[in-house]
Amino acid sequence: MIDIKSFDGPSRIDSRSGPDHDLKFREGRNVGSLDKLGTPLKDYVTPDGIGVDSAKFRIEAERLLKGRAASSNVIDHADILGNVLDSLSNVDFKARAGIEDEDKLPQKHLIVLTIDEILAEFRRQNLGLARKDGSLFGFNGSHWAELPKETVTDFLGDAAKSMGVQELDARYYEFKNKLFLQFLTAARFREGRARTDAVLLNTLNGTLEITENQVGIRDFDPNDFLTYRLDFEYNAEASCPMFDAFIREALPEKESRDLVAEFLGYAFTKNRKMEKAGLFYGTGANGKSVLFDIVNALIGRENITNFSLTDLMAEHNRALISNKLLNYGSEINAGVTRDIFKTLVS
Repeated sequence: MIDIKSFDGPSRIDSRSGPDHDLKFREGRNVGSLDKLGTPLKDYVTPDGIGVDSAKFRIEAERLLKGRAASSNVIDHADILGNVLDSLSNVDFKARAGIEDEDKLPQKHLIVLTIDEILAEFRRQNLGLARKDGSLFGFNGSHWAELPKETVTDFLGDAAKSMGVQELDARYYEFKNKLFLQFLTAARFREGRARTDAVLLNTLNGTLEITENQVGIRDFDPNDFLTYRLDFEYNAEASCPMFDAFIREALPEKESRDLVAEFLGYAFTKNRKMEKAGLFYGTGANGKSVLFDIVNALIGRENITNFSLTDLMAEHNRALISNKLLNYGSEINAGVTRDIFKTLVS
């Protein structure tokens, strides 16, 4: 249980642990635990004369607390390797290998022991690593992101130096590449696979899980292997009157609005293979560009690509969409073959 105190009215709350596990307002009146919030809060009025709707207060309090709890263990992906590097210290490699001081430590032993120590630190910090399609991914507490080979290789060299490997050896490209290969071999990374038994949306305050039987928010789970996090919280009570007004004006037919909603929802599914592509067409100033901007903001620029069909004829561009939620191109042209288009859609 968590204590909540309001210092500037009931809409602002401060969560912190405490010995009495109660929910209190500014003047300290005990209004019961969060599990029994509804009855004690009924018809309460703050000293500022602001009335409290107990049901809405409970929903908002639980939503905010869950969001804070979900985000409390999340770090920046850029800090994953840095946190490990900061925790490493000098290692007596000869002692670890059982070699006398006057004997020379073979390089292969040095490489194996260096990687063993690095992996042990990953385990101590409970940091997740996985491999998918030949690439390395790191879990930051909420979602996975690719760790470029160059970044990992440089990290391994810096880590070796931190543990006492001579600087010139640690900086040598061949030594760093050997460390990387040993890293891949010794880690025995699990192969990253997304779940296919549910639709999952990763938000700031947790993962929204949608199954045939229920819809609910829950804690982040590395086993989901989600490679994104949307930049907003899930709130079942939220409404969007401005967007609703826009989409009704742009698409007066409910069937068309439902089709747009279906395609946007399709972007988050991993367990449905519908083999469909959406095409929005019409004259100018009819809402296509506005919807394009809204979708980009909703899904996030880092989770979306904007290649045209002609762009997708290039193999390197097609490779860039593999870990994205959606490719939403603003221009349509005839520079794509039928076979490529069919491959992309299917």
